[in-house]
Amino acid sequence: MLNIKSLLFIVCLNLVLVPWAGAQSTGARMGKSPDHKKRMGKSPDSKKGGSNEPRDIALNAQSYLDQAQSSSDPEKRAALQLQAAKEYIKGKYYEQADSILAGLDASRLSESLQYPYKLLAAEIAMSKQDPNKALSLATKPPRSAPQPLQLQAHKTRAAAFLQLGNRLQSFQELLIAAQLAPADEQDKINKAIWQTLQQIPNEGLKSLTGQSDSKQMAGWVALVLVYKKSKLSPDALKANIESWRNKYSDHPAQKQIIGTLTKELESIQSRPEKLALLVPLDGRISRSSKAIRDGFIAAHFATTNDRKKIELRIYNTSGKDVTKVYDEAVQNGAQLVIGPLKRKNVKKLSQHGSVSTPILALNILARDEGTAPENMYFFGLSYRDEAKQVAEKAIFDNRTNAIAIVPHSRWGGKVLKAFLSRYQQLGGKLLKYTTYKKSQTDFGRQLKHLLNLDESKTRHNNLRSVIDTKMHFVTRRRSDAEFIFVVASPRTARLIAPQLRYYHAKDLPIYSTSHVYGGTENTRQNVDINGLLFCDIPLVLGDQKQTGSIKAEIVKQWPNKISNSIRLYAIGIDAYNLIPYLKWLKDRPYERFAGYTGKLSIDKNNNVHRTLQWAKIIKGKATVIQERLGTPLENQVKN
Repeated sequence: MLNIKSLLFIVCLNLVLVPWAGAQSTGARMGKSPDHKKRMGKSPDSKKGGSNEPRDIALNAQSYLDQAQSSSDPEKRAALQLQAAKEYIKGKYYEQADSILAGLDASRLSESLQYPYKLLAAEIAMSKQDPNKALSLATKPPRSAPQPLQLQAHKTRAAAFLQLGNRLQSFQELLIAAQLAPADEQDKINKAIWQTLQQIPNEGLKSLTGQSDSKQMAGWVALVLVYKKSKLSPDALKANIESWRNKYSDHPAQKQIIGTLTKELESIQSRPEKLALLVPLDGRISRSSKAIRDGFIAAHFATTNDRKKIELRIYNTSGKDVTKVYDEAVQNGAQLVIGPLKRKNVKKLSQHGSVSTPILALNILARDEGTAPENMYFFGLSYRDEAKQVAEKAIFDNRTNAIAIVPHSRWGGKVLKAFLSRYQQLGGKLLKYTTYKKSQTDFGRQLKHLLNLDESKTRHNNLRSVIDTKMHFVTRRRSDAEFIFVVASPRTARLIAPQLRYYHAKDLPIYSTSHVYGGTENTRQNVDINGLLFCDIPLVLGDQKQTGSIKAEIVKQWPNKISNSIRLYAIGIDAYNLIPYLKWLKDRPYERFAGYTGKLSIDKNNNVHRTLQWAKIIKGKATVIQERLGTPLENQVKN
């Protein structure tokens, strides 16, 4: 039998084995363990170094619970229960682990078990997508805590900050963890550091250089800046990395990170030489299709490297069976097919029996439309990406109580649902929402309802009915709402914003998606939406250095068209530029491609996701706002 001192040491040591997110957020809770049969002693595979199979995890956990039940020593019993909870968390059986912790009275645990208990509870909070709670539990460890506990605490805190979107703080926690980790875990933490750094904007990275005299931090920051600057040019990257290696000869990134960078980047520089673009050039959406086509061609002419080697064929899918058009393109030698555009055609092609040549579809599949072929990718201006980023921006700005007004349509409902899903996941609360019809110009009824002005009037009338005297009535809007989410066209937004001011909501921030902005400067009209915050693509908001050349090429080829279709041109541009990076991005979900539709990444289901820029209407002009490098999210908990 283990004595209590040995047992406590094992609890502390084994906490390090709890799965941690690194550069990924912890997954969702799993269901019941597949096996709860009682078994004493070690798991069947213990002689082989242990096993993470569900059955073995369940048996190990149950063994600790059995030992706890038979122990008469309260402290030993609690330590064994914590070990059982740790086993369940290792297997991602969060409900079982949560149940064990709920059965313990944390206030009665000994001081040596208090912190292990909190770290396990923090892991469970992460599984419930509650990083704020996780940080309140996984406070900065005391220096007297065993090193394994300190290591686990900083890893948990890094994962929680990452889940909150505070990558700078996550990186700093990982740096501390790297100093505490044993040799066999260094590579894993270094990989997490590298992946986290990829997602930090250059401004944030540069700010770190003056915050610390740590040569290790300076080396990481310098390396990622070199990588971001020259990753599209293998020769330049090779030279810059060599210079970095000479300056940081003993840096931990030397062994693992540097060795793979140049090789990886060389593999993505080869572009298919025969491309086929499938779009409908006749009919209802032909104007949109032609804008995408023109953006695609503009990107082709803006690319000087090997442009003459690339053969581009454009196929009109209007009124045709898209699978036959695809087969024709393949027979003509296409090495990559871009399109189709219509969702029904994307679905049909995804179900085509023979998809031998890779496809970059210009729309997305709904979740219930089946599984696509492995070599089919999906790229479009998804409203989901924008709605989720509004939620993230609001939480980042420490606004956790929202009201919303959206169109009375299926699309409006979907935008609200996407926003609400992410907002609630991050701890936000939607207090009330309302809808409007597209033809409306007077939004008084909806706004009074949202702002609780109708309730204020009702209270006044009720009071007058019982008090026989004249009363001065001052309308007061609700005070708990911290912003309003407005989903609207530019015209509708210019009607809603002044009416909000009329109804005593001048100080209520308005957040919106790109749909609220026309895409071109219109100071006279946009002054009505002064103060409005919205997200949009870099081709609309980007500075001249970033977007000037490609815009100039579009204007040169198709004058007087860009203002009405700029976002569609951007899809065509990015579709062309993404081609050599598709598989590379899929294999590295932490990577971001700086596109004209946003910072692009690809998930495991081959969906291209966009991170947009944020702007504020100031004196009628859309002005890009620089994100704060810190975040108020971390201030919601006492660390």
